[in-house]
Amino acid sequence: GRVLYLIFELAEGDVRKFAKRPNEFEAIWSLGALHNVAVGLSQLHSTEIFHQDIKPSNVLVFSQGALSKLADLGRAHASALPAPHDIFDLPGATQYAPPEQLYSYSWGDRLSARAAGDLYLLGSLLFFFFMGVMFTPAWFAYLRQQHYPRRLSPNDEGWTGKYDDVLPFVRDAVSNATNDLAVRVNGLFGSLGLQAEGEELVALFSYLVDPDPSRRGHPGARADKHSNPLGLARFVSALDRIAKRSAWAFRKANGEAAAQS
Repeated sequence: GRVLYLIFELAEGDVRKFAKRPNEFEAIWSLGALHNVAVGLSQLHSTEIFHQDIKPSNVLVFSQGALSKLADLGRAHASALPAPHDIFDLPGATQYAPPEQLYSYSWGDRLSARAAGDLYLLGSLLFFFFMGVMFTPAWFAYLRQQHYPRRLSPNDEGWTGKYDDVLPFVRDAVSNATNDLAVRVNGLFGSLGLQAEGEELVALFSYLVDPDPSRRGHPGARADKHSNPLGLARFVSALDRIAKRSAWAFRKANGEAAAQS
């Protein structure tokens, strides 16, 4: 049989090398990197390929941080090319997985479930850029032990009931961790006079990581019967706009500060 290889150009590192504890400059860099990832993910989804393992080590950085690319498709699902890991209900890294996968909850058709998982992982990457950790460990810290997914519980304990019944507790934990992100983002964007953009970014995040996969996705796409409810186009556009406005505000603020000094 044939062995297929994907060859990438030599990267300067992954985003862990470039994403430091956020200040205004790092926040703007992170938005650009996140937009790059969203574009790449959208291109994959357009050909029914789903990454399933989005995490900081799989986002490579080039051109002194100016360009980020999504890499490592070793856990990807391609509708036209079966793979051994397609049988797994949790194909990527357990510690970063969407909640429905942690609780072994099957939702929708195969491709919709894969797409919903990728949206969550994109949101989790956004959380990482601003908080320094992926989202699943963050909301998991707010969960009571009796509500832990069994696969992550000590002594094989944890939740054994239906996902619908544990969902309110997961939603509360997700909400608490989202509030932590909002405090960080609103502080960074508020210092640039971009309160509306900060609030929009947190809203985009909440659309990506909704613990109910049937409610995940951009509301505009979900309300449009002609759109894919799990499509990424609106996220790509919004991230691009927020990144450009933030970069302009940062340059303006620093230009004025330099002129006054």
